[in-house]
Amino acid sequence: MVGVTDTYVITTSAAQTITVVVQHGSVKIVSVTVSAADATAPTTTAAPSVSGTTDTATTLSMTIDENGTGYYLVKLATDPAPTVAEVKAGTSFNMTANTAATVNITGLTAGTNYKIYTIAKDTAGNYQAATQNVAVSTNAAVDTTPDAFTFTDQTNVALSTVIESAAITVSGINSATAISVTGGEYSINGGAWTSAAGTVTNGQTVKVRHTSSAANATATNTVLTIGGVSDTFTSTTTAGDTTPDAFTFTDITDSGLSENLVSNTITVS
Repeated sequence: MVGVTDTYVITTSAAQTITVVVQHGSVKIVSVTVSAADATAPTTTAAPSVSGTTDTATTLSMTIDENGTGYYLVKLATDPAPTVAEVKAGTSFNMTANTAATVNITGLTAGTNYKIYTIAKDTAGNYQAATQNVAVSTNAAVDTTPDAFTFTDQTNVALSTVIESAAITVSGINSATAISVTGGEYSINGGAWTSAAGTVTNGQTVKVRHTSSAANATATNTVLTIGGVSDTFTSTTTAGDTTPDAFTFTDITDSGLSENLVSNTITVS
């Protein structure tokens, strides 16, 4: 139909775009527009970074100025740097222009130093010329089992008396762990005494206490448990003294025959 135009878009092997506008009825090419191919690699506008690192995982973040694809490769910090080709062959993730792309990286080993290498390409297939990297150290594995601890028992303590242990220091853990007591109370870092279960952290000191027995030569036990490790604090009351001091009766002389006599009074001590 005369006066009607059609537009044809041709993409060449060199990624150029040719737009041809043809007018019907006159076999007339109205215009030919050649658009240059995108030959510019994306620019990183926010360098690779990590956050939320745990003992086995971390979150990688990176931003480029075009839509495209990112790639990452995790290596031990002591390993040689990978080649660009090796990083390109790594794990891919989608990227949106000027928007931080994040990816959760799992399966890491606790207490280990890594480097995460990255590279990006745009939708036209232009790769960045060089890789970038960010260092990350995973947290040590969570350890809530303390080193063994020992209370020093006490002997010959007074009857029915509050007996307090010497302090022990919690060691060998890197996270808060449970603490509980039976047969007494405990105090953390010199704080309030309690018999309720709670938590304790590495480096804190703990004492226990109980009331000694009302009977002689009798033990009273308090068991403190921290992260599954226990020790017993024992106090034993004094055995008592059943041998009195020497005492003397005053003898009576010149008494009558068959007379009931009463000695002087002595005091047992």
